[in-house]
Amino acid sequence: MALAQDLETPAGIVCQYWRIGEYRVVFSHVGWSRVYVSLLGFLTAEKRAAGKDPFDSRTIEIEVGEVSDENGGISRASIYAWIKTNGDFVDAADV
Repeated sequence: MALAQDLETPAGIVCQYWRIGEYRVVFSHVGWSRVYVSLLGFLTAEKRAAGKDPFDSRTIEIEVGEVSDENGGISRASIYAWIKTNGDFVDAADV
C-alpha cells in the first residue's frame, strides 16, 4: 500500500508516490504516547518499482489512540487511513 499525492519538495521537485518507510511507537512515563511515521516520497511509482531511492521524506506525529484498534494494535492500514484525512495528504489516492 502507498499513497498517490503530488507534493512539492523544498527543492521544487514534485514527488507523486509516498509510502511508509517505518513507524515507531513511543510511550512516555507521563502518560502520553505517539506514533512517529516516516513517509518516503518518490518521483513516481515506476521509479520506486525500479528500485530508485526516495527523493524526499516527511515525519508525521500521531497520537496512538487515533490509529490503534480496540485491542491497542496499530497497523500500516490504520496509519495510511489517518494520513489521508490530515495535512498535505487529505484525499490522497491509495495505490
